[in-house]
Amino acid sequence: MNLYIGEFPAPFNGVSVKNSLLYTEVFSKHNVKILDLAECKRQPWHIPFVFLKLIFELIVAENVLIGVGTDKRRKIILGLQRILRGKKRLKNITLVAMGGRLHLSAQQDRLFLNQLKEVGTILVETNGIESGLKILGITNTKVIPNCRTLKGEQAPRMVNDKVKFVYFSVVCAEKGMDDIVEAVENIKEGYTLDIYGEIVERYKAKFLEFLNNHPEVKYHGVFDSTTEKVYSELNQYDVMLFPTHWKGEGVPGTLVESKISGITAIVSDWNFNKEVVIDGIEGIVSDNLINAMQKLIDDKNLLMQLKTNAYRSRFRYSTKTYEEQLLLCIERRVV
Repeated sequence: MNLYIGEFPAPFNGVSVKNSLLYTEVFSKHNVKILDLAECKRQPWHIPFVFLKLIFELIVAENVLIGVGTDKRRKIILGLQRILRGKKRLKNITLVAMGGRLHLSAQQDRLFLNQLKEVGTILVETNGIESGLKILGITNTKVIPNCRTLKGEQAPRMVNDKVKFVYFSVVCAEKGMDDIVEAVENIKEGYTLDIYGEIVERYKAKFLEFLNNHPEVKYHGVFDSTTEKVYSELNQYDVMLFPTHWKGEGVPGTLVESKISGITAIVSDWNFNKEVVIDGIEGIVSDNLINAMQKLIDDKNLLMQLKTNAYRSRFRYSTKTYEEQLLLCIERRVV
């Protein structure tokens, strides 16, 4: 029996969506059992039961995938496995790294650094993260981006008179919402803007005031990104806005979804966005959101080229592209 320890929907955050899609698209047909740690958040009184279940499952599992969102949880699970089954059995573990800070965390924590050196495989989202780990002497890595299924993919639509922008992420300052507010206040015509995503509580008052002052901006709530319906939803737009400055950004799932939906993206020059969106070919990488938006409003031919190239790049982020590599993680035999 193989085990996938992770956080699964709901809530719909980046970690749970990635885990859910990997399990559904790759591991569900190959004798892999789920242990959902999000149960601890949904029902805190279940924490002792979940912990005991974790111990039991680690003892009996042949291979273990760990897809959790914090270093603290990674360290606890890796430490438990070492205590329960010894150092050698850490080789049957695959760490599904989330976000873009694993190399920085390892640099700051020697215990965690040594744990990472001992596991079988670390799946990282970008070449930059892999390079950072190799500098620290961690070489047991494979680059597998934050993937999505291509089922329901949508070819680019022709651009109309008004460019249709969309924001599709958590609504907060760290993800660049302040930049979007500033852009809306400065660009007066030639576009529409729709917003999807959970509103962070501390940002709610400011965001609601923004919507009240700009009735032309439409807010659609939270959308379930674990289904292929997300592609038809996004396909009605032209450009994804993603001016993030969140420190944990790796390969944002929303940018992958934009490619499969046949739309382009304007992204900030932050963390590994340049690896995901090739500037001037698949989208625009810029920290001046106003100029980038105005450029596409003024040049519809360029916009159509970017949409087409972004769609062509979707295979870099398909679960099918990496399925064989992923299945190798549950075919190890460590005695």
